[in-house]
Amino acid sequence: MNCDKAMRRYLETDNRAYVALAVKFHALRCARCRAEIARLDREFRALLRQAPFDAPPDLADAVMHAARRSRIENATNVGTGKWVAVGGAILSSIVLVPFSDSLIWLKDHFGGHFEVPFSIMLGVAISVYAALYIGTHLEQIKALQDAITRKLRI
Repeated sequence: MNCDKAMRRYLETDNRAYVALAVKFHALRCARCRAEIARLDREFRALLRQAPFDAPPDLADAVMHAARRSRIENATNVGTGKWVAVGGAILSSIVLVPFSDSLIWLKDHFGGHFEVPFSIMLGVAISVYAALYIGTHLEQIKALQDAITRKLRI
């Protein structure tokens, strides 16, 4: 673990109640991080001794205004390759499950009437998965649709 990652993980901990073992191990080996963590601990303890804090009444408006102007996004975007890989796994399970020992055991245990509801369930799973993909990628699909429409007009 490098110093930047160790300090970031240390600062992400809530109230410093539980510091990750990897961060503690890194601090044991790195004098600079150990000193920085000790300094931050002293500062956090000093802040807690002075609590509760009285914020100025107009502070909330300034913070909300800055947050609205910010371009920072917390959403993570899952790549199309991962979506295709998982969709492929679902489709391959639909194709390969009829040949598995588990399905043969389920047929023996529940009878032959098990296959149709199981196939319907797998069909629903792939439909929901496709709907989730489409719903999370509407902008990309719209751009692709516009590009295809422009090519067809030419």
